[in-house]
Amino acid sequence: MLHECMGLFISCTSDETQTIAKQSLPLDNFKETWEEFNKIQDEIEILDSAPELETENVNERLEFENSYFETIARAKQLLNSIQQSSSVKQETLASELPHSVRVKLPQIDAPNFSGKYEDWISFKELFTAVIDKNPDIDEVHKLYYLRQSLKGESAAKLIDSIALTEQNYKSAWELLTKRFQNQRLIIERHIKALFDYPKLDKDSSFAIRQMIDETNIHIRALKSLKQPTDTWNTMLVYLLPTKLDYNSVKEWKIHSPHNRVATFAEFLEFLDKRAKR
Repeated sequence: MLHECMGLFISCTSDETQTIAKQSLPLDNFKETWEEFNKIQDEIEILDSAPELETENVNERLEFENSYFETIARAKQLLNSIQQSSSVKQETLASELPHSVRVKLPQIDAPNFSGKYEDWISFKELFTAVIDKNPDIDEVHKLYYLRQSLKGESAAKLIDSIALTEQNYKSAWELLTKRFQNQRLIIERHIKALFDYPKLDKDSSFAIRQMIDETNIHIRALKSLKQPTDTWNTMLVYLLPTKLDYNSVKEWKIHSPHNRVATFAEFLEFLDKRAKR
């Protein structure tokens, strides 16, 4: 279980499309795994209280503790490396600004773009509101913030060779819009994300809450793209339970309606209650 958490963390840190904030989330899994192990191991030691099993139980606990602290240390090391890399990129971009405009930049929490089509619309709306429509930021600094916001390699390379000048901001923005403002691909990616969501391998409140959040993100995005999500009830209620762990599937079969198809809202309510246990 601990190794699964570490695998998730490493996969996140190796994916350039994730933000640093998202990369830190799997650390919560380690704490959850630690608490779960201690609870189960305590129960085992109570049940297996025979003297001949005492040494085996102690060794099992020590082995897990060593793995746990080693994994936490590795995870923190990876996060520090990512944060330092991000800082270096920001300094490099700032050094490309013309001397005439190289002033202390205001601290703006600019949104990040992963380079995924399904993330484009939310990024575009946020960047437009925070940076593009901001009258206090000139064009050259808007381009600086735009380049700094691109975390995905496919997006960053698209405007990487464009010089940081006032005249180039609109050209860079148009290049990105032309590439990623593809409604068909965006819709397909959101639908694919729902179908490809990984099956939960354990009954975990954290994992269930994450599934709720991810599902809502894609459904809301599809609805904003004028897709008839209100008519997808049967499909969603059939698809999403297949992504649950064994215990959750069993509970859903018990609590779901027996003489009609459950609604998507009822399924989400069921998940919400399990996540709050």
